[in-house]
Amino acid sequence: MTTDPCRDWRGALGAAALGVIDPAEEIGLRAHLDGCASCRAELRDLTAVAKALTAVSDTDLIAAPAEPSGTLGGRVLARVAHERDVRRKRHVRRFAAGVGALATIAAAIVGLVLVIGGPSNPPATSVAMAGARPWIECIPYVFM
Repeated sequence: MTTDPCRDWRGALGAAALGVIDPAEEIGLRAHLDGCASCRAELRDLTAVAKALTAVSDTDLIAAPAEPSGTLGGRVLARVAHERDVRRKRHVRRFAAGVGALATIAAAIVGLVLVIGGPSNPPATSVAMAGARPWIECIPYVFM
């Protein structure tokens, strides 16, 4: 765990690892390192990184900038298409569920109207048609 004194020496650790620390500051850092195993371990790690950085020249870093792989664009586009398809399927499922729920509610309302809504025996009504044959006049027409 980093304490406040360790936090105060953080910049000096980096300077010491690079070998550019001020001599007066180095004395205080050495005194701190004598009693702090955490900062000693961090200085070892920073020194290893500093040594690895000296193995690479500045011109190599500037001349050869990092480029993404040639397949990156295709992978990104495939991922975007996949996410779009997933979202579209989700919307279709929600829409279908909503339509199904509305159809169920409509069927329940129609069923209730048919069961509860009207009288069980509607009155029969005869309709006389002018100029019709006599046997047609005898047929009762039932209207609800």
